[in-house]
Amino acid sequence: MKRHYVLLIHVLFWSLFLLSDALQHYEHSRYHPTIGRTLLITTTYIWITMTAFYGGYALIYRFLIRPWPWPGWLGIINILTTLLLIVTARYVVEFVILKPLIGYDNYSANTAFTWSWFMTNAVLYYWNWVLYGLLYGFVEQYVQQQQRAREQLRSEVSLLRAQVNPHFLFNVLNDFYALSLTKPDQMPDALLKLADLLRYMLYNSQSAAVPLADEIAYVKSYIDLEQLGQNGRANVQTSFAGSFSEQRISPMLLIPFVENAFKHGALFQQQAIVIQLTADEKQLTFQCRNAKQAGEKDKTGGIGLANLRRRLDLEYPNRYTLHINDTDALFDVNLQLSF
Repeated sequence: MKRHYVLLIHVLFWSLFLLSDALQHYEHSRYHPTIGRTLLITTTYIWITMTAFYGGYALIYRFLIRPWPWPGWLGIINILTTLLLIVTARYVVEFVILKPLIGYDNYSANTAFTWSWFMTNAVLYYWNWVLYGLLYGFVEQYVQQQQRAREQLRSEVSLLRAQVNPHFLFNVLNDFYALSLTKPDQMPDALLKLADLLRYMLYNSQSAAVPLADEIAYVKSYIDLEQLGQNGRANVQTSFAGSFSEQRISPMLLIPFVENAFKHGALFQQQAIVIQLTADEKQLTFQCRNAKQAGEKDKTGGIGLANLRRRLDLEYPNRYTLHINDTDALFDVNLQLSF
């Protein structure tokens, strides 16, 4: 969280605390006959509360989180310093400010008042705010750790997604080169399809999730583009069934399997590539199967199977199953995602 937001939260908290404390004292205390007197007294006493709170945070918590070893006596000094600040702040408020200024005496009815009692009472009365400051420090540390973890997660996901893009372009440019030699008249249509795919990659790939319908349209466009490169002779069977209007999916998640099928598949065999996707409100099932060329060691392209599994672990923790059947003749992927 940005520093100025944190400062704003602190100012808002203490302002509300002051308002609440002032209203309670004005309504119930005989010492506060006017609103101005009430605000003066509650404001100065909140200074003691803030001294205890930020003393616990700045002196005790900050010491505890420092790299060890630190001498134990330094921690004791920090605790004693915090307590001394509390006692000093209370003395200044009650005997230097309030009593000379408005005649307020917090101990007029206390016949057992001694300075020893005063110091003990100040420490015991405000010690809970020292603990609140200490607790605040640990909560702040936890929130910062969670923020760093989320930022690291986003960075890793972005890196994994980014590796898909150059791999995709490498394959497409190879197909375009072959198409320009064999059927140059089809290049304009191919370039338009490529423009659509690049537009999707540019504007959608950095989103946390995209409509499933858009991801399916992207897969279909990619298949059409590959068919152009194969002069329409690749034996590809596709089936997309279910309702895609509400579901969302991580972008560029399915395309590596489809790329892999075209790169390593025996494209002209019977049922060379079979792509099936079904989805409902709770689950998506995706299958991509391709016949393999003789002697082909099938892997999911340059990004690697480990890359895909890592993306699934990060973006769908405990919400997916991935089964891969890799034989001499067949490469079969079955993926299930829970929305």
